[in-house]
Amino acid sequence: ACIGPRGITLTPEHLPDPVLTYNSETLLFAAHFRQPARQAEPVLMDYTALRTYTMLVNQSPTFVWDSNVPRHVPARHFVSWFQFLGEVISDTYNAGLASVLSTPRYEAPIETIENLASRNVIWAGNHVSWTWSIEEDDNPDLQTMRNFRCLTNEQLNETGQRSEDMAFGIERLHG
Repeated sequence: ACIGPRGITLTPEHLPDPVLTYNSETLLFAAHFRQPARQAEPVLMDYTALRTYTMLVNQSPTFVWDSNVPRHVPARHFVSWFQFLGEVISDTYNAGLASVLSTPRYEAPIETIENLASRNVIWAGNHVSWTWSIEEDDNPDLQTMRNFRCLTNEQLNETGQRSEDMAFGIERLHG
């Protein structure tokens, strides 16, 4: 007999049955796999949440034979993947939030004559023919003539590149 881990005196009954010859190394090895049955002790303090948190910050728990620390690889894989997926979800949310906060707000497009009249926007075209169809109309929304400017194509290009305060007429074709 020899003294094994935790002060257990190792005797042949600690060995698996089919072992015929043994030495002290065999006894030490076998003691880890075949130990006397112990009575279940009540757990007064379980540090599961604390141990999980330490694994989340990549600090593996200390390994003790008689502890209830999860020492199997799948538990560590689960916690590592849980941490990785948490980072991915957090980064995705933060990126989406940053893009919403940093994107400039655009006004709704002017699609009708009523929108153009209500916004009181200066509008321009390259010929006065843009106003011929609405010159004689009595509708107050169509009386946006005072805001019309007749510019050349070069002036329209220059104004369109530097100014956001001018609307340009675009002909909409039916069909």
